[in-house]
Amino acid sequence: MQLAANQENKTFFWTLPERNVWKRKEKMTVWQHAEKTRVITDGNIKGPWRNSVVPYTIGPMDCYAWPSVRKIFLMWAGQAAKTQVAFNCMNYSIEHDGLSIMYVMPNEKVTKRISRKRIIPMFKASPAMRELLSPRFDATTTLAVSFLNGADLMMAWATSAAELSSESVPIIILDERDKFEEFTGKEADPKELAEIRSTTFPYTSKLLEISTPNLENGIAADIEAEADVLYRYAPKCPVCDSYQIMEFDQIIFNNEIKDPREILRHKTAQYQCKICGMFWNDHVRNQAVADAIHNPDSLFGWIPDKIVENPIAVAFHLPSWNSPFVSLSRVAAAFLRGKNDRSKHMAFINNHKVEPWIETVEKPKKEEEILKAKCDLAPQTVPESALALTLCADVQKSGFWFTTWAWARDVFGLTGWLIHYGALARWAEVEKLLYETEYPIADGSGAMRIWRAAFDTGGGKKYEDMSMTEETYWWIIANYGRGVQLWGTKGSSRPIPGIIKKGEALLKTPSGKKLPDWFHLALIDTEKIKDMFHYGLNQAIEGGGNALYLHRETDEIYAKQILAEEKRMDRKRKVAKWENIQQRPNHLLDASCGAYALALPQWIGGGVNLIAPRIVVQPANRPALIKKEKIQNKNKRW
Repeated sequence: MQLAANQENKTFFWTLPERNVWKRKEKMTVWQHAEKTRVITDGNIKGPWRNSVVPYTIGPMDCYAWPSVRKIFLMWAGQAAKTQVAFNCMNYSIEHDGLSIMYVMPNEKVTKRISRKRIIPMFKASPAMRELLSPRFDATTTLAVSFLNGADLMMAWATSAAELSSESVPIIILDERDKFEEFTGKEADPKELAEIRSTTFPYTSKLLEISTPNLENGIAADIEAEADVLYRYAPKCPVCDSYQIMEFDQIIFNNEIKDPREILRHKTAQYQCKICGMFWNDHVRNQAVADAIHNPDSLFGWIPDKIVENPIAVAFHLPSWNSPFVSLSRVAAAFLRGKNDRSKHMAFINNHKVEPWIETVEKPKKEEEILKAKCDLAPQTVPESALALTLCADVQKSGFWFTTWAWARDVFGLTGWLIHYGALARWAEVEKLLYETEYPIADGSGAMRIWRAAFDTGGGKKYEDMSMTEETYWWIIANYGRGVQLWGTKGSSRPIPGIIKKGEALLKTPSGKKLPDWFHLALIDTEKIKDMFHYGLNQAIEGGGNALYLHRETDEIYAKQILAEEKRMDRKRKVAKWENIQQRPNHLLDASCGAYALALPQWIGGGVNLIAPRIVVQPANRPALIKKEKIQNKNKRW
């Protein structure tokens, strides 16, 4: 405050920030405030915020200002404007209420990027927020922003206990909560650490938790444990005027179409009204979503699962097919891709149905069940459609267990056939199999050799000065470039994005001998590849894409080793893992999974889908037979 020079009139003059603090605030909700002050600076739709573009955001924003509500959960599909809701609530708390906020992201890199590219530009683009930014050079940084009305924005990330424990704030926003690491060192869960920051504000605190679900112990579990009310959005049919919660089973498309690209190209998927049977295309769906807010028995289109007076925690669930940014045909295509690919099915459940992926741990199978995956292919014979052969050997102290698989493309990925398996005693036998063996093609058109091979570099100690691991390294180096792609592999102790990862260069052997600079191991996510392998066997039994078939003479020895491991929950009952409970031999399981990994597109350098054309070895007498046949035909013709 500045005292006027005119002492006779005893007049006081207030600075602009002081006048803004004392000015009576206009009563408005969050969604009204957003439409009046918010400017979007990122994404495809830039400019002033319009609630009509994403009408389902109005309900959660209205709920944010309810006095009784302390927690709001948004379990929404990706790119459905859930982060925009968080930004609108953040602007309201800072500009309208003058409250400080802690915004928490999964890690430091993402936190700094979203602050630098989205949040700070948003403040500067909005006139109301821009006036509140402090002119001090250090008041606006990537991790903290100070405002003239006393509010502060603090950026934090889930992997830093120090950041989460640094300040007391009334407003906590947890963005992409299901991507948070479960624990931060020796500290508690990041969500609990963040929530403690607001305990000194019992009557003004708000916690906004937003995420697309991942596993069952994330935001879905928080909603189950804490939410008093669960809201679902109910669009209005433009024909019968009925309000209904959209279900995936009502999305209709031609079941005879097997290629998801066909549905996307022609936009054939539609939604069928539950009441009148009217078919909605994307345009009609968008209109139905927009008209939902007029339902007098809802919260701007949101239907509660029960009526609770003065709820403390509320949740909003929004599948992708409610979003104007997601075509119904895109949903149908994602469903088709997931029918024959476990990872894509998981993506469909998480990102479209917006439900947590619940890993079902099946009862142990019996040998006869696994052998139902057998087909009519003779052993050591290549199917006509095969493009390449891969071999993986599980290295042991006394020899090698191996499997050879043939691979072909299908519309959903790969189809595989087990054509050969067994045990070898010496490296000479391995070399004969790799460089001399030719597997005949079933139609008699030639033969195929192994294209890519991997060796699990485990094994035990063979000599006093050399382990089997080290011997495998030297054998691969000595035979590298000989005609078969050779790799040393190792199971990864941590999950790997994409299943396979190139390991760092091995500069020395376990005994300290120097290795070539180019020598790398391929790291394989064993949990994922075993899931995929068993899924492929089930597809062969039940019929479907990505199937893995066994040749007709596959015996119980193979089946027993495949079933040596069972998928069980760990002690904390958080994650299911493959375990060899009875310590039975599992060498053929490891060798089969390794051969499968070699064929995947994610493999370093590409998989079977990138091979064209296939390499076929013609029999030695094939040209002579063809020439003789031509001569005979010529004589007959004349």
